Amino acid sequence: MNMEVHNWGLEVDNVAVGTVTASSVFLIGDNDAFVLSSFYDTPPEATAIGTIVPLSG
Repeated sequence: MNMEVHNWGLEVDNVAVGTVTASSVFLIGDNDAFVLSSFYDTPPEATAIGTIVPLSG
């Protein structure tokens, strides 16, 4: 995805961040490019592959 934004004359005085989620980007300032990446952090022994049998209660 290519996105071009022009914020000429933008001034930031104060920023208050209340909550940050698992997928967040917060950027103030000039930047030519930035790269987003993610990884799967669940340990292999916790990964269920195949048919999952529901537990009856």
